[in-house]
Amino acid sequence: MSGTAQRLRELAERLVALELEHTGPAAALLTGSASTGQADEYSDIDLILYFDGSIPDDEAIEAVRDAAGGGEAMPIGPRLANAYAIQFPVDGVQVQLAHETLASVEADIAKVVDELEVDTPLQKALEGLHTGLALHGAETIERLRQRAVYSDEVQRAMVKTFWRFYPLWYVADQLERRDALVWRYEVMAQSAYNVLGVLAGLNRVWFTTFQLKRMGKLVDSFELAPPELTERLEALFDPDAKTAVAELERLVGETRDLARQRFPDLDLSLTRELSTRHLPFS
Repeated sequence: MSGTAQRLRELAERLVALELEHTGPAAALLTGSASTGQADEYSDIDLILYFDGSIPDDEAIEAVRDAAGGGEAMPIGPRLANAYAIQFPVDGVQVQLAHETLASVEADIAKVVDELEVDTPLQKALEGLHTGLALHGAETIERLRQRAVYSDEVQRAMVKTFWRFYPLWYVADQLERRDALVWRYEVMAQSAYNVLGVLAGLNRVWFTTFQLKRMGKLVDSFELAPPELTERLEALFDPDAKTAVAELERLVGETRDLARQRFPDLDLSLTRELSTRHLPFS
C-alpha cells in the first residue's frame, strides 16, 4: 500500500471513530481507491455509514465534522428520510460521508438483483460494497454482500439491456461527407459503454456508465473479452472515421459471439446487420 493510501485509511479510521461517538452507525465501509490501495494525491475518502433505524440529525453529523477539524460542508444531494451525504475537506483531503439506513441499502440491492434494473448507478454502490473495506460492523456488511448476488438472471439482464448498438457501419461511407464528427464520437462513446456492459454481464462484474474511471482495471477483470480490448475501445475514437467504424464493427461481432456462447437463446440481432452498407442511388 502506498503512503498516500495509508494516510487516507488512517483518516478514515479516525472519522469512523467520531461517527461511532456521535451518530452510532451499525457498520462503516470505506470504498473507492482508498480502500483498494490505489489512492493518489487526487483521491478522496468515501465512507458509507449504515444505520439500523433512522439516519442521524444534522447536529450529530455536524459534531463529526467539527471534531475532525473539517472545513465548510456541502451536501451531496438533498437530505432524504433514509439517506444523507455531505462532503468537506480535512487537512486538504476531501471527505465524503454517506449516511444511509440498512433498509434503504437492502431496497437498492433488491432493485438490481431482484427487479433487474441493471442500467443504474446503483451498480457502483454494489461494486463498492463488495470491494470496500469494512471499518466497523463486518458481520453486517458481509450480510449485505451475501444479499447482493450476481445471479444468472442479472447476467442475462445485463446482456439484454446493453445490447443496443447504432449501426454506424451501415452509414460509414457517408460520415466524412456529412460533417458528423461530434455525433460520431457520441455514438462511439455509447457503443463503448454498451460493449463494456455486455462483457461485464458475461463476466459477472458490477458495472455502470456513471463516472466510469479505471477502464483498464475493469477490462483486466474480464476473463471473457475480445483480445486487446482496452486498445480497441480507444481506437473507436480514431480521427479517421473509416478506421474507427471498422473497429466498432469487429468489436460488436466478437462481443456477440461471446454472448451467444453463454446465452444462445437471446435475440442479439441488430437494426442493421454487420457487413451491410447503405448504397448510393445511381
